[in-house]
Amino acid sequence: MNAVEYIYYSLVITGIIIVIITLGLSSIIGYIVGYSFITAGLFLLAGYLMFKLSNTSGFFSALTTIGPILVIVGVICYYLSIIGIYKNRITDGNVSSSYYSFSNIFLFLILLETFVLYNALQFKQINSINKINSMIIYLLGLFSIIVAITINIILAYFSTDG
Repeated sequence: MNAVEYIYYSLVITGIIIVIITLGLSSIIGYIVGYSFITAGLFLLAGYLMFKLSNTSGFFSALTTIGPILVIVGVICYYLSIIGIYKNRITDGNVSSSYYSFSNIFLFLILLETFVLYNALQFKQINSINKINSMIIYLLGLFSIIVAITINIILAYFSTDG
C-alpha cells in the first residue's frame, strides 16, 4: 500500500467512527466533522484514481471509476447542507423521531457504498472499478439521494416543539 491509500483509509475510517459515536445525539458537529472526513478521503481517492487513469482510457472508464465516488461525495454534501440549514431545529431537538431513523438509514447506505467501493478497488492491479460494482454504487447512491430528500422533507415540514 502506498501513502495515498493509507491516508484515504484513515480519513474514511475516522469519519465513520466519528459519525457512529455521535449517532442518535442531537449534536450536529459530530455529523458534520465525520461526514467531512469521509468526503475528504473520497476526494483524495478520486484525485488519485484520476491521476492514475491513463490518457488512453476512455470516458466510460473514467465514468465507471470516478463517477461512483463523486456520487457518494455529492450525496454527502447534500446531506451536510440539509443539516446545516436545519441545525437549530436538530440541536434543540425539535425534529420528528423519523429524522433519526432516516439518518441511521443514510449512514447505513453510506457505509454500504463505502464497503462496496473498498472491495471494488484493486490498487495493485488496474486502478479502476469494474462495471458491476460501479453500477451497484450508482444504485446505492440513488437510494441515498432518496433518503436525503426524505430527510430534507422531514426537517422542513415535520418539526415538533420538543
